[in-house]
Amino acid sequence: MKTLHYLLIASSLLLSSCASEELILTGTTVENVTYSLDNDRHTAQATGYLVKGGSLSPVLSIPDAIEAVNLHYTVTSVADAAFVYGNWETVEIAASVLSIGSRAFIGCDHLTLIVLQGDIAPTIASDTFSPDTYLTATLVVPRNCNLASTPWAQFTSIIHL
Repeated sequence: MKTLHYLLIASSLLLSSCASEELILTGTTVENVTYSLDNDRHTAQATGYLVKGGSLSPVLSIPDAIEAVNLHYTVTSVADAAFVYGNWETVEIAASVLSIGSRAFIGCDHLTLIVLQGDIAPTIASDTFSPDTYLTATLVVPRNCNLASTPWAQFTSIIHL
């Protein structure tokens, strides 16, 4: 697992050294979730999950922020296909997350609960979740969260708290 982590960092550094801007991208893992880091903006994107010891927690929590290399990074997005075929039952998404990529949770057939913590729902594609997830999982959102005219409205069970 350490080799994978070092390869992620090395490839990110190689890509950033080729860029014409001073944007420096690195990677890190916090509570088994992998992130790419934008050191200029101090933002992070959730990019995947590392399974340690062969087990997967039933809850996946994407936090508002992470600490890496003694710096604070706001988590603003989830990458395309970041968590495909995971066995999570619950996914919690922080208010700071503005977008979730295409197919990010495709094949996560055990999802029964998705909790959005912000008043503004992150932008998602129509294929962010498997079609069955929209029918079987419950979406929990803050009372002021407007889901009209968004793919989130496809969920058949939505609870506003």
